[in-house]
Amino acid sequence: MLRPRMNHPSLQTLFAATAAVLASTSVVHAQFTRTETFDTGPGFFTSESGNQSGGNSFGFSNTNNTAGASPAGEIGGTFARTSGFSHIADAALGGSFSRSDDFSLSGELVFTAANNPDGTIGIGYFNTGNPGFEAVGLNIAEPPSPGQGFRVFLMIRDNTGAQLLSGLSSVPLNSPTTFSLTYDGNPDGSGTLSGTVGGQFQTVSGPANASSVFDGFGIGAGYVGTNNAGLTASAFADNLSYSVLVPEPGSIALLLSCTAIFAGRRLRRSSGV
Repeated sequence: MLRPRMNHPSLQTLFAATAAVLASTSVVHAQFTRTETFDTGPGFFTSESGNQSGGNSFGFSNTNNTAGASPAGEIGGTFARTSGFSHIADAALGGSFSRSDDFSLSGELVFTAANNPDGTIGIGYFNTGNPGFEAVGLNIAEPPSPGQGFRVFLMIRDNTGAQLLSGLSSVPLNSPTTFSLTYDGNPDGSGTLSGTVGGQFQTVSGPANASSVFDGFGIGAGYVGTNNAGLTASAFADNLSYSVLVPEPGSIALLLSCTAIFAGRRLRRSSGV
């Protein structure tokens, strides 16, 4: 004997309301730390632009110049004077950070050659759609004179290219070092980047700017006005740890549970139960 089909408008209402809410709002995101050791390849660093042209020749390298905790495998090579921001990066962060957020970055770093360098190497977060402008991380400049160390600054750049730098940390050639930085953002987009480079504490603060966003993390050459393929430096980074966004499981679970309820009801109706 067939039971009469039961209509459940409340279920339909629940599903429709849930779908509408999730469609009209951003999925709640959590934050975790991703670490790239480059032991077997570039890992998530698959977004490349200009890193093999204009005097640049950097990417995954099966070497161990940083001499850190992990075995051979690092990211780096030759960086030339470059306008814009030629890079290799992780562009799968799961979303975008803004200057209102909190995030962090750390890793190992070494400079192995200086061929009259006159440019900038950047390591950190940047906007893949506006790579020569918005960025938060390290700004690495050439030594002030031969035999002196590379000048490493903490950097905050906005969407116009305006740049704020911390005091400098000097890192000698062929001297592996580490860095560990944290950015603390405020609701209006102001914030402070602080931490250590080679054990030297530095800090820099930026004004309100809620429009700058960062959807990539990587290393590259740029932030200067002209190109010169003959002015180069060689550098390598390893054990890079940085913040990444992922969908909050609770948001996905809610949608899936409503979908399952709706699908079950459809199945009952189609079977005449």
